[in-house]
Amino acid sequence: MDLARKIGIDAECGESPVVPERAFTQAECDAIQAAARLDGARKSILRSDFTPPKALEPTENLIEVRLAEEMEYAQRLLELVGDCFVSDPLILQRHETTMQSFDIIGQLLGHLAKVIGSKDKMEAIDRIGMQELRARLKRPTASVATTGTLGWLQRSSSNPFAEE
Repeated sequence: MDLARKIGIDAECGESPVVPERAFTQAECDAIQAAARLDGARKSILRSDFTPPKALEPTENLIEVRLAEEMEYAQRLLELVGDCFVSDPLILQRHETTMQSFDIIGQLLGHLAKVIGSKDKMEAIDRIGMQELRARLKRPTASVATTGTLGWLQRSSSNPFAEE
């Protein structure tokens, strides 16, 4: 009871809790938790003014839809192969850094599938969480100086690398 009074847990005390910086015993730890619970409901960690962006509209181009589906399938296969390798301790020990690349490649495939499968590709690129990938996809091409637009929007369907 003396410890509870010392840090202000006792209801008869009427003072605000004096919580030590660090608990040295289980009793002190319990008292710190009890003092924290006296404050009532926790404040939300989410911003109250946040509204999530609306979902990306899927593309109407059947080829792009199928390409996105195939990329998602490749992503799932890569994840399965990675899981098999991770379950082998010898492979994991010898190739730890390389195994991390499986995860990065899977993330790349997932982001690219979303871009390919969306109607508004620039909006999809803006939503990519991997900063390096987003920057690579938004980098200007040589045609930007002459046309003012991104070159990949002007490529021919018969030759994707030729400028019109």
